[in-house]
Amino acid sequence: MAEVLAGGRGVDQERELQEGVSFLEKIGRPDLKEKITPRHPWVYISEEIGLPRLQCVGGKGFLAGDTISLANNAEVPIVGITLRYSSRCDQRLDNFRQVEDFSDIPHDAEAEWVGKVYIRAKDGEMVPIDVFNRSFGKNATVIELYEPGLGEVYGGDTSSMHRLWQETVLSIGGMQALEMLGYEPAFIHLNEAVIAFSAASHLDKLCKKGTSPESAVEEVKHDALFTNHTLVPAASGAFPTDLIESYLIQNLETDYAKNTVRRLTRTNETGTSLDPTDLAIDLSGGKNAVSKMHAEIASRLFKGPNGEAVCFKGITNGIDMQRWS
Repeated sequence: MAEVLAGGRGVDQERELQEGVSFLEKIGRPDLKEKITPRHPWVYISEEIGLPRLQCVGGKGFLAGDTISLANNAEVPIVGITLRYSSRCDQRLDNFRQVEDFSDIPHDAEAEWVGKVYIRAKDGEMVPIDVFNRSFGKNATVIELYEPGLGEVYGGDTSSMHRLWQETVLSIGGMQALEMLGYEPAFIHLNEAVIAFSAASHLDKLCKKGTSPESAVEEVKHDALFTNHTLVPAASGAFPTDLIESYLIQNLETDYAKNTVRRLTRTNETGTSLDPTDLAIDLSGGKNAVSKMHAEIASRLFKGPNGEAVCFKGITNGIDMQRWS
């Protein structure tokens, strides 16, 4: 009778619970039970997350949503971080031409406002960023960061000032929000290269606490995991150094963290810039692509800061079958 009242889901739910309890044993990592806890969660940072009432425009976001959903089902504590965008762009065809329609996003009341963090803008002004908390199950929470100027998902050119502002709010603001809410990440999952700014923020925090630079770098690399989704250089962009100084650098406090970013800039015929992929490769200990072939090509294509070889593991994208069936 209980199964009938639950819509016939009782047996499935019990099986899911049993699978969740044994998940870490199944993957050969029972040691992670003590490392990944509600206070020390797996932190997953993404520009888009494909879960209800969150903005998502493509495969990367749907993968993020499925990852968070599967972690929740497997009883692995996870905290997602994304932006609460102020507008959206819808695309349609009009006489075989692509037309983009922009509209404001009405914010629902289901997310809990939990406070503010502050990000320094280009002119030095401290901009308040609203922090919202949204639950997606017993083991999954998503933190949303909002300020009116964020615009839509992937607004502007990949190397534009506006995009850099979005990434700074997401990465630097996201790390501040974690600290404000009492989380200490077990792992920081960088869902594409631009999220590497959060690894720089993590390094900055450790150095500020008095950790030696060598130990701080080692700890960041232990904590940071980088997932590359595309081999196209334009996907992550390359931000001019004057913008990097105005946004990312001035939101870091220690000289070591600042200089870690500066030494990765490159100069070519168009000027000096920072490719976030270089930062992600430098500060992450684990690197993966989203298929075996992708990993093979990425390992040949990308190099470390001193030209050294970089090894990407192939981890094929998976989906949460329950969400799509």
